[in-house]
Amino acid sequence: LQLKLQDRSTEFDVEDVWSDDLLRNRDEAGRKLYTIISNQERPFTICLNGSWGSGKTYFLTRFVENYNHRAPVGRAIYFNAWKDDYLDDPLVAIICQLKNIVKDNEASLYEQVKKAAIPFLARTGLTITKQIVKKVSGVDLSELAVEDLETQSEILFRQYEGVSASRDTLVKVIGRLAEETWKATQKPLLFVVDELDRCRPTFAIELLERIKHLFCVPHLVFLIGVDVCQLESSIKSVYGEIDAHDYLHRFFDVELRLPEADKMEFVYALWSEHGLESILQRRGVDVNSQRTMLDEFAHLIKYRHITLRQIEKCVRTYALLALSQTNASCRWALLAAIAVVLKVTAPGHYQKFIGMDYSLGSLIDILYPGLVFKDANSEHGVFSMIQHLSKITYHVDDQSSGHKKFAAIKEALSQNGEIRFDAEIMPKAFETCSSVELKSFYSYVVQDERAFVLCEYRGVPRILEQLDKGLQFIGGL
Repeated sequence: LQLKLQDRSTEFDVEDVWSDDLLRNRDEAGRKLYTIISNQERPFTICLNGSWGSGKTYFLTRFVENYNHRAPVGRAIYFNAWKDDYLDDPLVAIICQLKNIVKDNEASLYEQVKKAAIPFLARTGLTITKQIVKKVSGVDLSELAVEDLETQSEILFRQYEGVSASRDTLVKVIGRLAEETWKATQKPLLFVVDELDRCRPTFAIELLERIKHLFCVPHLVFLIGVDVCQLESSIKSVYGEIDAHDYLHRFFDVELRLPEADKMEFVYALWSEHGLESILQRRGVDVNSQRTMLDEFAHLIKYRHITLRQIEKCVRTYALLALSQTNASCRWALLAAIAVVLKVTAPGHYQKFIGMDYSLGSLIDILYPGLVFKDANSEHGVFSMIQHLSKITYHVDDQSSGHKKFAAIKEALSQNGEIRFDAEIMPKAFETCSSVELKSFYSYVVQDERAFVLCEYRGVPRILEQLDKGLQFIGGL
């Protein structure tokens, strides 16, 4: 048995780029975006907005390949800006990417672009502000005589004129390259920029400025994948408390978002891809128990505000844990699911869970933020998990207050007596419930009295200790 650990963003079938789309909705998004871009003749800049880990890189790398291979064959460039943010000027990196799409008969045109950029790069950065002139040249304008100031100013004006001329030449040559692409493919030249929000703030802003002022030519489309919120923070770090949203959107003609992912379906797909059913079955967890546990695992993911990347990490970590076991039990499989989800998404709560330092009510609130009673009562994956957590609370320590309070509830339920609920047993999600609803719910939680009493949960501390050691080892890989 081998665990699949490939880089999903870069390893794929170029003939069928969406074949490994576990979300089953990127193909449609790709078709819509292709229609928008392929018909563009005017300069056009698109922002593909998405938080870190939402699947932007997965989508953009495949979209570029699809654009390049779909008839009529187009020309698209994928540029990971983060890899080049050590450069002083992003223009160098942008121009060098063009080499990847020019044909042999266009090599001279690419050389013209480079040559046109050289004087522009040499001249930019010149300014007539006193501070920068002094820093660059050592000349303090405030100390110059009038006639000397006029001489220095004249030099600066001539340099500015040179910059303007260089810029105009560069824009024209880039425009010719885009026009040649349109003639050859009947599609615009597509330039995809990814990971911009991970770049140095000054580099990211400078890159957007370069695109706006130098690459705004017909038949050239920029598609920029970015976390807008993160980029707005970068802008504020440079310019202070400005309206970063308004400033940023000066660079974009339109903002798009990838469709929302069904997190539970993603978990099921990853579970199958990693072969976890076979892994657990070989270690003693039967298929029926697995199905229940997988549903519980998927619901844990559903209620957490986490990215697709974090979900992948959860399932991959769980698979590594399972592979490291020579045998496993249903209790191990369940506790491993809770431990992994907390370790990846809420490390502050993880250690307290390992030490069983939570009451039943607190644990439910931590595992299911935003849970409402209706869902706890109707979603089997949540309800069955609460059953397990109740058993753990009852059996892990006979002397704990949680054990005693739950024992009192069990006794009252069996005799149809009055039940008292408090925060140690009842999560905040249940605070608005009537006593009738609570009594009905908890009676189902402990409905199988024999199974509830005989279940072997006294070994939970030992299992949690083993899981912690396993996760410490995996965390060091």
